[in-house]
Amino acid sequence: MDLRLQDLPDREFALLHESMLRLLSDYGVLFAHEEAQRLLGKAGNEVDTKGRVHLKPKFVESMLAQSPKNGFVLSGRDEVKKVHAAPNQMSFRPSTGAPFILDYAAGRPREATMDDARIMATLADALEGYGLVNSVVNPPGAPGGMGSVRLLVNAHRCSLKPSDVTVMTGEEVNLIGRICAAIRGGEKESREKPLVAVDVAMITPLRCAREQVEAFLECAKWGLPVEVLSSPTLGVSSPVTLAGGSLIAMAEMVAVLCLLYQIAPGLGIINAARVAPINMHTSEYNYGAPELGMASVLLCAWSARYNIPCDMYGFGTYAKAPGAQASMEKTFSGLLMALGHPYMITGGGILDNALITSPEQLVIDNEAIKIIKRVRRPVTIDEDSLGIDVLLEAMKSDGVLLGEEHTARHVRAGEVVGCGLRQWFPAPAGEEVFPDLAARAHKKKEEILASHKVPPFDSITEKQINRLLGDN
Repeated sequence: MDLRLQDLPDREFALLHESMLRLLSDYGVLFAHEEAQRLLGKAGNEVDTKGRVHLKPKFVESMLAQSPKNGFVLSGRDEVKKVHAAPNQMSFRPSTGAPFILDYAAGRPREATMDDARIMATLADALEGYGLVNSVVNPPGAPGGMGSVRLLVNAHRCSLKPSDVTVMTGEEVNLIGRICAAIRGGEKESREKPLVAVDVAMITPLRCAREQVEAFLECAKWGLPVEVLSSPTLGVSSPVTLAGGSLIAMAEMVAVLCLLYQIAPGLGIINAARVAPINMHTSEYNYGAPELGMASVLLCAWSARYNIPCDMYGFGTYAKAPGAQASMEKTFSGLLMALGHPYMITGGGILDNALITSPEQLVIDNEAIKIIKRVRRPVTIDEDSLGIDVLLEAMKSDGVLLGEEHTARHVRAGEVVGCGLRQWFPAPAGEEVFPDLAARAHKKKEEILASHKVPPFDSITEKQINRLLGDN
């Protein structure tokens, strides 16, 4: 028995699909770049005098048909740790780009540093719940003029897992392409076994600035998988309804797919929309609201119809620190997402609408991931799982099944989920107050940082990377 949410019904999918085609045709998308306009115009679409491209429905459908049926694979630098980017291949990642970190000792946020980036990447590598790693924070003092690229290199110095990175320009993408080729041992190898997915943002509704267009085009030239970041704000830059916000997000992603496939047909593309609800009293983003997860579920089900994987927020929260509010909001949206069709559930470690991150919260969310994965796994109902024979045999003696081979075998197979923070254990002897979850997460964080080691790049690769970064 599969404990999953239903698929998108055919009638509702048809309405969503036709509405998206109408929006892309009648309203179009503004790609503020002559090459993008030329490529899409050459393919038979109309480019108006303002540079807005009106995509013809049959053209859009022909591009969607080229999306890889079985997705694609991102491989870590050891080519062992991998994530399968396809609908229903559920994995998890930390959020990225937080300018602040919650200092556990001080009990308050502070600006993130490069040392925090190393700590967060190391933790994400060590914690088995996360399939993808990144530097999580965005320190204002990241050295050099291309801080995001340096953060990417930092992530791969601290981890053997694949990663993603958010960029703003084609120049950044070009450098990332060369760094990935250096790590892989060649451009061909990098194309065949991509290490990194590149996140590039649209401007809602249906606009893409020149620098971002150049970043998209550069990804296509290097064969780098793309995460299309779309951020409709309900009631502000999109209709206030979940269906209306999701329509804008899907149209933006599909418009980018149409552009990229003019250069690189079948390139790996990920829908990374963040349909953002707001507090209607204050106009602030509210990543603790249930609508964040609900819109993500809708987009995952819709994207699955096109064989397009989704990376969506499932661990969002408005809470400023680990605690009851963070746990409640993250659990609701994370579990809701997991019961849909996600490829990647984002938000590990985040607090305060993704403005703050916390090493302790990253560890706590790893515990939630274990539980979510267990809930997601189908309940097996067969002769062996029912265990009638072993039960009847045990009843002949004391009726206790703890020592039975059947019990041990199913426990080893994960029938009963375990815990890593001893949250289901009695209080330690002699202690009247049981340490809270954040305290236990802090202790585990310190243990990981003291023991977890990642092999460095070989000397040749390190020299190539330093040369590309201008550090030689």
